[in-house]
Amino acid sequence: MNRIVKRAVAVALGGFCLVSQGAFADEAVVKVLPETGHALAEYVQQKDVIYLADRSELADALAGGVLSGERGAYLMTIDSQSPSEEDLAIIASAEEIVLLGGPTRIPTSFEQLPNYKSRHSGADRYETAVVVAKELGSERNIAIVNGDNYVDAIMATPFSVLEDRNILMVSSSGLPQITKDYLSEFGAGKDVVFVGGEASISRALKEEIYHLTGDDISQIDENTIAGEDRYFTGLETAKRTNFTENLVLVSGDDYERAILSVNLVDSLNTTTLLVTQENAKQIVEEYSSQKSPTDIYSMGINVSLSSFEGEIVEEERGNGRGQNSHRNDEKDPADQAPVEDTESQPNTIEQPAEEPISTPEPTPAEEPAAAEVVPEPEISAADRFVAAALEMEGFMYSQSMRMADGYADCSSLVLRALINSGLTSDTKTNLTSETIWGDSRFVQISADELQRGDICYSYGHLAIYMGDGKVFEAKDWGIPAGYGNFAGMFSAFFRVSGI
Repeated sequence: MNRIVKRAVAVALGGFCLVSQGAFADEAVVKVLPETGHALAEYVQQKDVIYLADRSELADALAGGVLSGERGAYLMTIDSQSPSEEDLAIIASAEEIVLLGGPTRIPTSFEQLPNYKSRHSGADRYETAVVVAKELGSERNIAIVNGDNYVDAIMATPFSVLEDRNILMVSSSGLPQITKDYLSEFGAGKDVVFVGGEASISRALKEEIYHLTGDDISQIDENTIAGEDRYFTGLETAKRTNFTENLVLVSGDDYERAILSVNLVDSLNTTTLLVTQENAKQIVEEYSSQKSPTDIYSMGINVSLSSFEGEIVEEERGNGRGQNSHRNDEKDPADQAPVEDTESQPNTIEQPAEEPISTPEPTPAEEPAAAEVVPEPEISAADRFVAAALEMEGFMYSQSMRMADGYADCSSLVLRALINSGLTSDTKTNLTSETIWGDSRFVQISADELQRGDICYSYGHLAIYMGDGKVFEAKDWGIPAGYGNFAGMFSAFFRVSGI
């Protein structure tokens, strides 16, 4: 039975009751979920079968997450080259392990685990998506996303689980042959939707796909799910799904958690919304104007839906720190130290009045010869940028607190260095590892042009090149911002405009 039909039947039989529309604003309590590791797996009771993807290649998790969600399994992302002890403990506790992605992402050593079952992979992310689609079944409907720059498409995973769709990927440069072959063979008669506007998937590419599937190109706009930014694209995607009782809120900068929210679709009957602390109330209100949620959860971000600005409302908090935790909840000791109120404390010790002291008139002296003024060497723009970045050395990694003092993630470190060095007048536009491609504050360069202060890109990560085989970066949770290795890690390079 189709998932949506099953939900409709459940609603009809179960007396599903919605919170009255608009009532949530001052009354709803946001339930804070445990961190996305063992604690969350226990919470949602999905740890028997684990689907593993490498966090450096979220495209594998995006496509494979649908398979995981459909099978009632637990999707988990790890650093497969150096998994933590907790990662390994979670993996060892599972009855079965399924790998998502090829050996360059998930090493063959994982195939030697006693609970290893299978691997779903292709020559690249496009073929991996097709492999997963065929595993799920070619009779399913289709969601098309951009596999190169899928900031608008991260909502496709929970959406596709809810709507029984396979995710297929196109590239920024066109239609990969493997995707074209699948559409030619299985696309006819399917409901094909596009997640992302024309900046993500061009009109010409959408028309090419509809010619392959025999669909009416006049329906492209109706079948394109997009908003003015990632938050409203996520909102429009969530509105397209039906019969979800609850909501989960994820930071719009936290791509990993947004994809991992697929773990909550069946277990908590949720759909996902991307939010910030500032726009969460607006986004949820707009969603609730059509469908009012019974329960609202947050995943890796503290938000308030109260009318009292800045209030944080929490009901549940997990105390487990998981493999994908990007928050540091330890308070700076300086924040807890008592502050002495020197202005309000009177000085209780009277000081005796002092007699005025007469001083002799100074003896005229010859004026010293004027010292030669040596101009300070001019600091280059690149050095100013690097210096501003180095001011953040030791900052703790956090995506949910990326712009707060003492915290940064990979892209906010670059953004704040750009702003603090005075090299941009645009201090409002956000920056992520995916939006840098269209950001006018940067220009793409070749590896041969690389110099100190340039930006190094790998999938889902940015770092600043320092020379001598080193980069400066905010790498991951638990690792303070600092120096890292350059060799073999990056696939594209950018320079700050004007340097």
